[in-house]
Amino acid sequence: MNLKSKLVTLLFFFLTGFVASNANEGLEMNATGFPDAIDLGSGKFDFGGVTIDRLTNTLSLNALCNQRSGLIEYALVHEGGKIHESLFRTKIPPRWIHACLLLVRVKPFRGLFEDSFVEGDRKTGSFPEHEILVSVTWENNGTEISRPLSSLIYNQISDRTLDSQPFVFTGSRTIEGVYLAERDGSILAVYHDPVAIINSLDRDSHSDDSWVARPSMMPPIESKVRLSMQILPKSE
Repeated sequence: MNLKSKLVTLLFFFLTGFVASNANEGLEMNATGFPDAIDLGSGKFDFGGVTIDRLTNTLSLNALCNQRSGLIEYALVHEGGKIHESLFRTKIPPRWIHACLLLVRVKPFRGLFEDSFVEGDRKTGSFPEHEILVSVTWENNGTEISRPLSSLIYNQISDRTLDSQPFVFTGSRTIEGVYLAERDGSILAVYHDPVAIINSLDRDSHSDDSWVARPSMMPPIESKVRLSMQILPKSE
């Protein structure tokens, strides 16, 4: 079986198994709702605009710079989502991104929103099966600029940037056949949002009125950017 066949087979089993066993957290499976995986060679596949690199365990996708100042609650949303509250926006549907994360064997962590969540665990970033490092790359006058997503986000109350800890794949939910991240367009949240696919681990991410963009670190408005999600290795 070639790599493309393996990818398609793996995607099928991940999605069908996920929907069957996690109905409240998974994707609304649709026979025609997902794109074909295109083999790009060298261990890379294109899945509806998301590049999956199996060798580096990285996902990457295109987005546009949405704003450079003002309060934010999200780093990335779908173009039909809450763009007035997000740094970046993308055309890629949230459930396709969710599917790709499942495909590279990241597990959703729902405990971030439970009352029993321990603050100390959040500070250590001790979620080895769920963690993702996110970076943003763009061109400026022919020069490539690449920065950690955390460096673009500033807490105006505590006077610091977002913690450089990994983000966490929390997964969204399906309620009465509606995949909530698709409904709201919520992909990567800075302020904790149980509907978003990915959430921040920062100790102040419970606050919705403290996070702003850092204009000096951001690309110009409407600039094309590439968001990369590095899946961290699991602890042995």
